Amino acid sequence: MFHVKHFFYFIQIRTFKSELSNQNFQIRTFKSELSNQNSQIRTFKSELSNQNSQIRTLKSELSNQNSQIRTLKSELSNQNSQIRTLKSELSNQNSQIRTFKSELSNQNFQTRTFKLELSN
Repeated sequence: MFHVKHFFYFIQIRTFKSELSNQNFQIRTFKSELSNQNSQIRTFKSELSNQNSQIRTLKSELSNQNSQIRTLKSELSNQNSQIRTLKSELSNQNSQIRTFKSELSNQNFQTRTFKLELSN
């Protein structure tokens, strides 16, 4: 009876050792998977950091471009104002030219009239 009991313990110990070996294998597998996942997380964090850096760079570039746009709009507004001023001045000068032409025409008429009167 002692041998059967001993044999039973021996079988139990072998079973426990086998289960322990399987569990240790599973633990190593889980550790390996966890290590791989941690590596993926580090890779994702690095990629996210790079993307955030790119976003900050793009935001800065966009801000600079917006500033340039505001400057160009201001310059354009100033140029449009200058164009309106020049057009107004041109219109005034054209009006003066028409007035001078009319006065010159009147003076020429008067001169012809005066010459005709002198010749008679």
